Amino acid sequence: TLPDFVKMKASFAREWIEHNVGGNGASVKAPDAEQSKAIASLHGNVQVVARAGSGKTTTLVNRSMFLLKHCRVAPNELLLLAFNRKAAMEIRKSLLLKLVPEAGKQIQEEVEKARKHAKIQRRSEVDLESEAVEAVAERFAGRLPHVMTFHALAYAIVHPQGQILFDGQDSDSLGLSRAVQDVIDDFMQ
Repeated sequence: TLPDFVKMKASFAREWIEHNVGGNGASVKAPDAEQSKAIASLHGNVQVVARAGSGKTTTLVNRSMFLLKHCRVAPNELLLLAFNRKAAMEIRKSLLLKLVPEAGKQIQEEVEKARKHAKIQRRSEVDLESEAVEAVAERFAGRLPHVMTFHALAYAIVHPQGQILFDGQDSDSLGLSRAVQDVIDDFMQ
């Protein structure tokens, strides 16, 4: 039956996450039934709404990893939206650390480099880390899904003179984001 099939998919996704997601051999907390259902949903969009601290960010990151690694979805075909910049940065950082093993060291180097200048400018640790994640993520843009806030997406749609999606270094992603941008431009006109 359909409910049995959905349960089987969620169970498979839970087991896959437990065995395949985790940075540098770290153990991963198994997703609960609702999280597993969201992770296993392959068709259409998924909206994750829950209370603070319930695991929304982890669920989005795990679903992205499942789609990228198990289902072989190209990174430039995923768009992850977060409510605020901090959540978007956390998603980007988690994905970066899971997808690009050398990113952790590079983020730390960027933070240390920025710390030297931060004493003069009096910037917070959160700002330093956020800027470091952005700088390192930029280097691996073709290997990461698009992560932005709802406001950033809305602004990009309202002001379409800039591109909503950023092209990666590989030539394959250039045509894809151009095609999406053309659809958005046509709709706006």
